[in-house]
Amino acid sequence: MYDKVDTMNTFVFCTDINYLRYMTVAILSLLKNATSPVKIYCLHDESVQELNLQHIKQLSQRYSTEIIFKRVDIDILKHLKTHSYFTTATFIRISIPNYLTDEKKVIYLDSDLIVSKDLSTLFNLNIDNYALAGVYDRLGESRTGIKISKKGFYINSGVMLLNLDSLRRENFFEKCLNLYENFSQEFTLVDQCIINKCAHGKVLTIGDTWNHLTYANSISTKNWNKAKDKKAIFHFSGRIKPWHMASRSYISEFWWSYANEVGDSSLQVIESNDVRDLYIKYLSLKEDSKFEEGFLLQNRIIESLIKYVNELNDLSDFDKAIFNNSIELQKIEREIYHKELLVEKGCVVGESIISKLLLRMGIKSL
Repeated sequence: MYDKVDTMNTFVFCTDINYLRYMTVAILSLLKNATSPVKIYCLHDESVQELNLQHIKQLSQRYSTEIIFKRVDIDILKHLKTHSYFTTATFIRISIPNYLTDEKKVIYLDSDLIVSKDLSTLFNLNIDNYALAGVYDRLGESRTGIKISKKGFYINSGVMLLNLDSLRRENFFEKCLNLYENFSQEFTLVDQCIINKCAHGKVLTIGDTWNHLTYANSISTKNWNKAKDKKAIFHFSGRIKPWHMASRSYISEFWWSYANEVGDSSLQVIESNDVRDLYIKYLSLKEDSKFEEGFLLQNRIIESLIKYVNELNDLSDFDKAIFNNSIELQKIEREIYHKELLVEKGCVVGESIISKLLLRMGIKSL
């Protein structure tokens, strides 16, 4: 099941300027926890310039590790669809076999992850009879539009062990582009769907120790404590990342314990005034019994919703006055609890106000 142990483990990251700083943190975590020699490739587009690479080069010196930078021509990729936090640079990974021509095997790693253990066991996995190995993505499988003949083989593309010889023989990059032209309507998760369709039937699924999909805004304390000392890679999937204000505090603390070692002042917590993000953060504070902070955050949420509700013109002046009066009474009740140091009860009333305002807007929940 395992190849003869290699003395050098080879990795590749892909990025543009938007994710470069986060990739640097991922590289630090990889180097800090490696017990075997490591070589790293960084594939990037034209948005990344020499002066942007100083922190990665410092890591290369600090850990005596070879880090090779390769600029990728992404013009051929610019017609591929992107959305949300996915950019054209997301598709760079399908071109890895064409740029790492001297390598037979490599571990691809996303930038939004932390490596917490040595990855030699993963690198030395024998995949001679496969194109790649990855971790089953149940949620991704439920969302994809591609036709999969057998459940349980749709993998998350954030961590992959790639058999580069096999992928080059199969003209993987060209096949991916051709598949996009013919089946783009099926690719709901952009390049991940392309990779799964192209490699279907030649994928080895591996345990989630190697790619523990972690949702920074929703993972419970119990599940985090159960996983944090056992998994080798924590991949922060979804819109909310550990550097976002809406991340759970214990996830943020874990990620920042690495990020603070990079020494990059551009790494900052990303704040948000989006009511959804504020409420996610409130729920996190509530779970941590930080009711005073939660109470103050509720103030922002409530005022934002009230401002929106006041712009609605779907009620008579009389009905609007009755509704606004009920909200004001609850706000007074909430403040009384706060003054009497019954902050948790004040938060409960705040949740009731938020629910009432949302229903007024025709929304069941945030």
